[in-house]
Amino acid sequence: MMVKSENAYDILLDIIGKKTNTARNPSPYPFETERMQAITLHAGLHERDAFAIKNCEEAQKLDAKFANVYIEATGHIDPKKDTVIVMAHHDVVDPHSYNVEDNTASVANVLNIARKIKRIELNVNVVIAVVDAEEIVSLTSSGSARLAKKIKEGKFGNVIQVINLELTAKGTTIVADAPLEMVRVVNFPPNDAMILRHLGLPAVCITALDEVGLKELQETGHPTIWKVCHKKEDDLRNAIAIDMEDICDWVIFHLERYEAKKEE
Repeated sequence: MMVKSENAYDILLDIIGKKTNTARNPSPYPFETERMQAITLHAGLHERDAFAIKNCEEAQKLDAKFANVYIEATGHIDPKKDTVIVMAHHDVVDPHSYNVEDNTASVANVLNIARKIKRIELNVNVVIAVVDAEEIVSLTSSGSARLAKKIKEGKFGNVIQVINLELTAKGTTIVADAPLEMVRVVNFPPNDAMILRHLGLPAVCITALDEVGLKELQETGHPTIWKVCHKKEDDLRNAIAIDMEDICDWVIFHLERYEAKKEE
């Protein structure tokens, strides 16, 4: 079952405020939190991946678990095509905050991208990954490390790029923490793409900035909007519906530019 939503902002409104645990205090039943139930409803057909805290191992029945969600947005993995993964982390630090910029808007955006590309013919497989435990900043126990394990096992075919969305609630200027076509590279706070690159995978994190944030980035290297992360001030005032939709369309435009896999 998929909940009908017209855009990313609608999805955001449905997820914010839902009760959840935090990455540092995970639930033994991670898919039963209100927040995760809302996310999986919007995901439609998806695969659930619960894993143990230490070293991203398979979870035992009563272990406290983290939870990733994978959506094969373009259908079953076609081995004749390369794969691009678009991801965002769903975990939070402060369960009493709406956590709009960090990172609920990005979760809404990737779910919206999954919805929109079902109607588009692409040269690549696209997998949407909504991952856990980014906020503990661990190379061994994060949802991105778990994702890396699955990628290396070949679960998603030949993955040529992972695009991580972080802080994408407003702004129309896209910047990245690693080289990406037509995008300026800037210094970022720690994020899942850094972990994936450390583990040997091609990954880049993108964020969106408005004119004020872009100016602050140029002048100080740290936009003020990034300082609301983990605070109650990270609320709906930080989200702009039309910007979120533009960000989704930008990612889809980028996905459309990938060429078909060359025959061996």
